[in-house]
Amino acid sequence: SRVDRHLRRLSPYDSDTPNPFDVYALAPAPQGRVWVGTLEGLKSFDPGTSVFTSCDYDADGNPLSDWSVRTLLNDSAGRLWVGLERGLEVFDTSSGSLKALDLCKACPELGEAFVQCLCETSTKLVWIGTRSGLYCWRPAKNEFASFTSKDGLPSDIVSGMEEDRFGRLWISTDRG
Repeated sequence: SRVDRHLRRLSPYDSDTPNPFDVYALAPAPQGRVWVGTLEGLKSFDPGTSVFTSCDYDADGNPLSDWSVRTLLNDSAGRLWVGLERGLEVFDTSSGSLKALDLCKACPELGEAFVQCLCETSTKLVWIGTRSGLYCWRPAKNEFASFTSKDGLPSDIVSGMEEDRFGRLWISTDRG
């Protein structure tokens, strides 16, 4: 659906495609486009032409490791983080195309994790909420730290995160 803030109106997006997408995530993309995360892969939507473009391959022709996109994050360094049902992809979008980065090789368990949410804090840490715990990417060291119920989380199923104005990270799980 589209929201017209000036007219205060919500209108559904009418698609002529025979199989409309199951949309799970949206994020701003370059040139006024919108990244659209679906169960059928990553799409780019051009609001001017109402055209969806499939972005399931990076600039080198490598496919996404999984096409079920659950969450998206544009970080402050111009990277697009794509949370998948099986893993995490990180792309450099500065060139206008998707260039896969190897950040996740530092944390192989993220390759199979069901990523549910992503959050970048004001201190430039990227937090990754999964069904198997919480991960934090520390860019200065290019390393990941992991946290589970053994470390004090109420549950390993992290469903949401938000940083407040004091810099505290609020985390929701299936147990509070």
